[in-house]
Amino acid sequence: MKSKLAVFLTIVLAVFSGCSQDDEPENIITAEIAYVHKNGFPVSTGECINPDAEYAIAITAKFSNKRGSQKPQAVRYTINGVEHVMTFSQDGTQLLPVELVNGVNEAQIVGTNYKAQVSFFSHDDFELVR
Repeated sequence: MKSKLAVFLTIVLAVFSGCSQDDEPENIITAEIAYVHKNGFPVSTGECINPDAEYAIAITAKFSNKRGSQKPQAVRYTINGVEHVMTFSQDGTQLLPVELVNGVNEAQIVGTNYKAQVSFFSHDDFELVR
């Protein structure tokens, strides 16, 4: 008798705790993450880095909007292991200023294979990106 009651309660709980269609998040199709200059132009392989220049992470996102909703969507990403969140209200690219650290700089969109990496090494008066 106890097992039948447990099964019944489990089924009832599953029905009431399940997501409705209105609770489903919009699909986000993340197109790209990259290191760029502050103006949005990509950092090229082998490019000399000006330590006084400003750089950024660029995240481009596309949305698959099932219901026509324009709710802002959060994209979680990491920079050198530190998690950040960028909120998108529509398709497009957003920039976040970053300071490159000496060594390997890695950025990744959490839960995806979208990654960017820049190796930055300081050598006295000049900087080299590999």
